[in-house]
Amino acid sequence: MDAIARIKLRQQEIALKQEALDREANEIAELVRLAEKYIPGVFAAKSNQQEATGRGNSKKAQVLAVVPDILADGQPKTTAAILNELKSRGIEVGGQNEEQNLSSHLSRAKTNQDVPGLTADRKLGWFIQKPSEQGVTEHQQGGDLLS
Repeated sequence: MDAIARIKLRQQEIALKQEALDREANEIAELVRLAEKYIPGVFAAKSNQQEATGRGNSKKAQVLAVVPDILADGQPKTTAAILNELKSRGIEVGGQNEEQNLSSHLSRAKTNQDVPGLTADRKLGWFIQKPSEQGVTEHQQGGDLLS
Protein backbone atom coordinates (compact mmCIF):
# COMPACT_ATOMS: atom_id res chain seq x y z
CA MET A 1 0.00 0.00 0.00
CA ASP A 2 1.45 3.31 -1.01
CA ALA A 3 1.58 6.43 1.17
CA ILE A 4 -1.41 8.10 -0.50
CA ALA A 5 -3.61 5.03 0.03
CA ARG A 6 -2.59 4.84 3.71
CA ILE A 7 -3.41 8.52 4.18
CA LYS A 8 -6.82 8.11 2.52
CA LEU A 9 -7.55 5.04 4.68
CA ARG A 10 -6.56 6.97 7.81
CA GLN A 11 -8.79 9.86 6.70
CA GLN A 12 -11.75 7.46 6.39
CA GLU A 13 -11.04 6.01 9.84
CA ILE A 14 -10.97 9.50 11.32
CA ALA A 15 -14.20 10.42 9.55
CA LEU A 16 -15.93 7.35 11.03
CA LYS A 17 -14.64 8.20 14.51
CA GLN A 18 -15.80 11.80 14.07
CA GLU A 19 -19.30 10.61 13.15
CA ALA A 20 -19.40 8.44 16.27
CA LEU A 21 -18.21 11.37 18.42
CA ASP A 22 -20.83 13.65 16.86
CA ARG A 23 -23.57 11.11 17.67
CA GLU A 24 -22.32 10.81 21.24
CA ALA A 25 -22.15 14.62 21.61
CA ASN A 26 -25.78 14.84 20.44
CA GLU A 27 -26.81 12.16 22.93
CA ILE A 28 -25.05 13.99 25.75
CA ALA A 29 -26.68 17.27 24.76
CA GLU A 30 -30.07 15.56 24.88
CA LEU A 31 -29.25 14.04 28.28
CA VAL A 32 -28.29 17.48 29.63
CA ARG A 33 -31.51 18.97 28.25
CA LEU A 34 -33.60 16.25 29.92
CA ALA A 35 -31.69 16.52 33.20
CA GLU A 36 -32.29 20.29 33.31
CA LYS A 37 -35.96 19.74 32.50
CA TYR A 38 -36.68 16.99 35.03
CA ILE A 39 -34.13 17.72 37.79
CA PRO A 40 -34.18 21.50 38.38
CA GLY A 41 -30.91 22.83 39.74
CA VAL A 42 -28.98 19.66 38.91
CA PHE A 43 -26.06 21.63 37.52
CA ALA A 44 -26.14 24.42 40.12
CA ALA A 45 -24.96 21.98 42.78
CA LYS A 46 -22.08 20.90 40.58
CA SER A 47 -21.03 24.53 40.20
CA ASN A 48 -20.89 24.94 43.97
CA GLN A 49 -18.97 21.71 44.28
CA GLN A 50 -16.48 22.92 41.68
CA GLU A 51 -16.23 26.23 43.54
CA ALA A 52 -15.45 24.32 46.71
CA THR A 53 -12.82 22.31 44.91
CA GLY A 54 -11.25 25.56 43.74
CA ARG A 55 -11.05 26.89 47.30
CA GLY A 56 -9.51 23.70 48.58
CA ASN A 57 -9.66 20.06 47.72
CA SER A 58 -10.60 18.96 51.20
CA LYS A 59 -13.76 16.96 51.63
CA LYS A 60 -14.79 19.35 54.40
CA ALA A 61 -14.53 22.36 52.04
CA GLN A 62 -16.67 20.55 49.47
CA VAL A 63 -19.26 19.61 52.11
CA LEU A 64 -19.51 23.12 53.55
CA ALA A 65 -19.83 24.67 50.09
CA VAL A 66 -22.83 22.48 49.19
CA VAL A 67 -24.69 22.28 52.53
CA PRO A 68 -26.33 25.73 52.08
CA ASP A 69 -27.85 24.51 48.79
CA ILE A 70 -29.13 21.36 50.48
CA LEU A 71 -30.77 23.41 53.23
CA ALA A 72 -31.96 26.20 50.93
CA ASP A 73 -35.56 24.97 50.90
CA GLY A 74 -35.92 26.07 54.55
CA GLN A 75 -36.86 22.59 55.76
CA PRO A 76 -34.78 21.13 58.61
CA LYS A 77 -32.87 18.00 57.62
CA THR A 78 -31.28 15.32 59.75
CA THR A 79 -27.58 14.64 59.48
CA ALA A 80 -28.42 11.35 57.75
CA ALA A 81 -30.59 13.15 55.16
CA ILE A 82 -27.84 15.67 54.46
CA LEU A 83 -25.31 12.83 54.11
CA ASN A 84 -27.57 11.05 51.61
CA GLU A 85 -27.95 14.24 49.58
CA LEU A 86 -24.20 14.83 49.59
CA LYS A 87 -23.62 11.29 48.37
CA SER A 88 -26.21 11.73 45.62
CA ARG A 89 -24.21 14.76 44.46
CA GLY A 90 -21.00 12.77 44.42
CA ILE A 91 -19.48 14.34 47.54
CA GLU A 92 -17.84 12.04 50.05
CA VAL A 93 -17.57 13.01 53.70
CA GLY A 94 -15.10 10.28 54.56
CA GLY A 95 -14.11 8.85 57.89
CA GLN A 96 -14.95 5.62 59.65
CA ASN A 97 -18.42 6.90 60.61
CA GLU A 98 -19.46 9.35 57.89
CA GLU A 99 -22.61 10.53 59.64
CA GLN A 100 -20.72 11.34 62.83
CA ASN A 101 -17.97 13.04 60.81
CA LEU A 102 -20.54 15.14 58.95
CA SER A 103 -22.19 16.14 62.22
CA SER A 104 -18.78 17.23 63.50
CA HIS A 105 -18.12 19.31 60.36
CA LEU A 106 -21.54 20.95 60.68
CA SER A 107 -21.13 21.65 64.40
CA ARG A 108 -17.75 23.30 63.85
CA ALA A 109 -19.12 25.25 60.89
CA LYS A 110 -21.97 26.49 63.07
CA THR A 111 -19.60 27.52 65.87
CA ASN A 112 -17.11 29.19 63.49
CA GLN A 113 -19.92 30.67 61.39
CA ASP A 114 -18.42 29.08 58.26
CA VAL A 115 -22.00 28.58 57.06
CA PRO A 116 -23.93 31.73 58.02
CA GLY A 117 -27.16 31.00 59.85
CA LEU A 118 -26.48 27.26 60.22
CA THR A 119 -28.51 26.07 63.18
CA ALA A 120 -29.29 22.70 64.71
CA ASP A 121 -32.40 21.58 66.52
CA ARG A 122 -32.25 18.25 68.38
CA LYS A 123 -35.77 17.34 67.27
CA LEU A 124 -35.88 18.77 63.76
CA GLY A 125 -32.34 18.68 62.42
CA TRP A 126 -30.10 21.19 60.65
CA PHE A 127 -31.41 24.31 58.92
CA ILE A 128 -30.31 27.77 57.82
CA GLN A 129 -31.75 30.39 60.14
CA LYS A 130 -32.68 33.60 58.35
CA PRO A 131 -31.16 36.78 59.83
CA SER A 132 -34.65 37.94 60.90
CA GLU A 133 -35.08 34.73 62.93
CA GLN A 134 -31.74 34.87 64.72
CA GLY A 135 -32.14 35.45 68.41
CA VAL A 136 -35.50 33.63 68.54
CA THR A 137 -35.81 31.78 71.83
CA GLU A 138 -36.37 28.03 71.96
CA HIS A 139 -39.91 28.66 73.26
CA GLN A 140 -40.74 30.87 70.27
CA GLN A 141 -39.09 28.42 67.87
CA GLY A 142 -40.89 25.45 69.37
CA GLY A 143 -37.84 23.26 69.78
CA ASP A 144 -34.63 22.69 71.69
CA LEU A 145 -32.09 24.82 69.81
CA LEU A 146 -28.48 23.76 69.86
CA SER A 147 -27.16 27.14 68.73
